[in-house]
Amino acid sequence: MNPRTAELRNPGPGRLELVGQVPHDRAVLRLRREGQQCIEHCAVNGVCEIELSGLTDHGSVPLSLLLSWLRHARSLGVRLSFTGMPQRMQAMAGLSGLDGVLGQAD
Repeated sequence: MNPRTAELRNPGPGRLELVGQVPHDRAVLRLRREGQQCIEHCAVNGVCEIELSGLTDHGSVPLSLLLSWLRHARSLGVRLSFTGMPQRMQAMAGLSGLDGVLGQAD
């Protein structure tokens, strides 16, 4: 795997970490499916937290990925929160009117 390509890590129950650069091609679909599977495992507790401080890409593709995970979590009744969102990404979410939707825990 390219060291810059994003990966999803599972440091513990109900916790995920998204690190690296989210791909801007079809590879993002793999990452989306992987995240959905991880969220499904969180459904047991009903809560999942995703740490974002390791992201190196703060554009619209990562925001879209987070929104797809959020929709999936809601469909399962899982409360999903994001922590450590980089400041630049927070600004983009705010400009898009998504800052309240993404439900940051920070």
